[in-house]
Amino acid sequence: MLRLLIRGVVPLGIAAVAIMLLFFGGVSSPRASLVQSILDMRDGFNHQSAGDVLRHCSDDFSESVYSLDSASFRGALVRIFLGQRDRSDRSFLWQAAVSEDAIEVIFDGIEAEATRATVSAPLEFRRRKKPGSKPVWVLSIEADAQRDTDGRWRFHTASFKTLSGRRPF
Repeated sequence: MLRLLIRGVVPLGIAAVAIMLLFFGGVSSPRASLVQSILDMRDGFNHQSAGDVLRHCSDDFSESVYSLDSASFRGALVRIFLGQRDRSDRSFLWQAAVSEDAIEVIFDGIEAEATRATVSAPLEFRRRKKPGSKPVWVLSIEADAQRDTDGRWRFHTASFKTLSGRRPF
């Protein structure tokens, strides 16, 4: 009887904990979600994963300074990831950095009810093999995000503006 109880109760308990974590553990504020999106995009760049960058963008994404749509943004990222390699060991040349504290989020109303937001952040690019060096390029990102019907925030428009240095790729 005890063995039957353990076989039935333990899996149910594990399932209940997993469901609670799924519903309550993953809930974050809109601000936290948008900040995490920027950090995830940075990490996607650093891991040379265009998909990890673009999963935060809508299918109709557009960037105004370099005239990028979703497809051309993906193509640009892939070209950077494949072409920007060290000649000696084929490692990726660049490291992107953004300070979480430097990411600004402005909502179109009360944060909890907002459906649109503007997000801005300075993004620094350094040579991967010289992480403590001065950034080669500092880029300002200004992006408009919308909450989609699935509740996720996605970037629909953006502009990339050079703050210092020059674009290395």
